[in-house]
Amino acid sequence: MLGKRVERRNLLIIGAILLVIFLYLSRFGFDPTTDDAYFKAQAAQFSIGDYLHWRYTRWTGRLLPEFVLYYIFHLPVGFFHLLNLGFGWLLAYSLLRITQQKITWPQMCLLPILLGYVNFVVLHDGFLWLTGAVNYLWAAALGAYALIPFADSYFKGELIKRGWHYLIAAALFSLINEQFIVCAFGISLTYWVLTLYHRQRIQVIPLLNSVFFAAGLLFMYLAPGNRLRIVAETKHWFPNFYDLTLWGHFRVGVSWLFTALNQNFLWLLLLIAVLATTLLGTRRLRFGFYTGYLLFIAGYLVQPGIFNNFNLINTTTMTTSISHFIFCLIPYLFWSGFLLLLLSNIMLVAAQPIFLALCCAAALLSSMIMWFSPTIYGSGNRVFAAMAILLIVVVLSLIKQLFQRYPQYQTQIYQLLLVLPVINYLSHLF
Repeated sequence: MLGKRVERRNLLIIGAILLVIFLYLSRFGFDPTTDDAYFKAQAAQFSIGDYLHWRYTRWTGRLLPEFVLYYIFHLPVGFFHLLNLGFGWLLAYSLLRITQQKITWPQMCLLPILLGYVNFVVLHDGFLWLTGAVNYLWAAALGAYALIPFADSYFKGELIKRGWHYLIAAALFSLINEQFIVCAFGISLTYWVLTLYHRQRIQVIPLLNSVFFAAGLLFMYLAPGNRLRIVAETKHWFPNFYDLTLWGHFRVGVSWLFTALNQNFLWLLLLIAVLATTLLGTRRLRFGFYTGYLLFIAGYLVQPGIFNNFNLINTTTMTTSISHFIFCLIPYLFWSGFLLLLLSNIMLVAAQPIFLALCCAAALLSSMIMWFSPTIYGSGNRVFAAMAILLIVVVLSLIKQLFQRYPQYQTQIYQLLLVLPVINYLSHLF
């Protein structure tokens, strides 16, 4: 009887959480000033077959989002929010499976909590805006679910026997978002290198999913519409993009990336720093890392005009004085020092240091793809959704270790984690 009461209480708690998230999602409906209006208008102009052919040959290889967006805006917007809620829950479940954690309702709540440490513009554009959610939230959820067999096979040595649902996820994922597919394909390649190195058994489901990733990447990369889209977007967003030298591309890309880290991921990076430092084994190490992090925060707060001025280098010519050029490099050296300190801290405490190092590398590389796109400034903040998810994987892994070390403080840890996300979410509700 007691077990039934506990189970009923858990069901009520889960239902209340889902209702709150659904009501929050409902705050962000159809926006006629964005691409939402464009996609809604297409059903009146094309049949679905003609529309998909036209988009593939004239604009993009993302056929699954195009298919969904062709229909979805003619249904009640609440149906859309239910789907987004479902994909969000699928993403939370998949990330817990990848990081080898128990599936409980408090653990499932970690994803929306941790997303609250990301700048709200990334959250809105990649997870709440309807068009953005189909292209990024759905891609992240399907991709993470398709990667579960890789994690179960490598970390637990499990034999994946029944995996048709993973194959469906991989097939859908292969037609949704090239940025996420590049990440998944890179992860699958790493898995196969390690599998062959350790002479582990080759499993069918991960192999077929890898084939889906590769095929989807080629399908979208070879889409005829890519060339036409690049010409149009270069003219609109960055007319002199192809006039840049190799150094020019590097300078623009690095400036853009560090600016994004500063504006969108500062709180998430600081959370990683706190978790990683807490897990350090000795007081001497904790003191050293705390000192480094406090110096970073002091410089960030006291001299933001020096340590956060990433754009200064873009206005500096190669003929400038050495002293001025070094001054332009200060914010990059400052932030690079912080990131290297953070990475070394993670490596010292992580139960799976190579895995987390690869997640950090993938987070950077997922954004560095944009260095070679003329829409580097036009795509908006949704392109950082992949970086947000990969960094959250790092956080989830560290939280797992923290719960294992301090099981008696789990409730207090949840309470502390909730403070900033609640402020972030509520401050953008009205």
